[in-house]
Amino acid sequence: MSKSLDHVSEETFSALALDNIEDIYYFYSFDYDQPGYDEQLLSKHQVDGSNIYELKDLIYDYGIPEYKVILCKLENMKGCVNLEGDVSWPLIFLDPTKAENLDDLKKTYIHETAHLFSDGSDHDLMFSIANNSFLLMSGYELSVRDYDYRACKNFDISTDEAKNISKEISRLIVESHLNVETKLEIIKLCKMLTYQTYVDSDKKESSYIEYFEKRIFSYFR
Repeated sequence: MSKSLDHVSEETFSALALDNIEDIYYFYSFDYDQPGYDEQLLSKHQVDGSNIYELKDLIYDYGIPEYKVILCKLENMKGCVNLEGDVSWPLIFLDPTKAENLDDLKKTYIHETAHLFSDGSDHDLMFSIANNSFLLMSGYELSVRDYDYRACKNFDISTDEAKNISKEISRLIVESHLNVETKLEIIKLCKMLTYQTYVDSDKKESSYIEYFEKRIFSYFR
């Protein structure tokens, strides 16, 4: 029998085992007065990230934040979030049919979670620190894809410099002896302690990494 979300209960299920999922356009509303997503349909079909077998260890064992997930077919994407704010609550869209393997699906969830956790940031320094921290927390290598740092140039940081900063700060956070909740709190604080705040401080410290470490970790030691 074909496996589809129509037969999924609140029990854990495998996203990769599903062979009948809706196209994302199924969730669109063509109401003239309210174009966009049909949020009633989204509410009906969304599942907790921890209900997806392939993702539950990320959430329960490694402390990766949990969001609601819609499993659907996407065009030219493995995942996305809120699609430019068209959805009124935090929501991840995942296409398990495009996942190359289990790790690819997990990394896609991590990537999209980093977007939501950094308040919808594009691929800037805040996003990259969240993404790299979540990858490290889950036992994966840091991202080397230029794509994950593409918006850093908006802050006059080169891609290579952004990679180095993000990797060092992510290691500082994840390799600290702080509990998971505190690490997540620190990642959130990156939104306020941006590279621009470092520039505006006349760069009194020798590097942004030193600036970040002094101001963030001093509160948690």
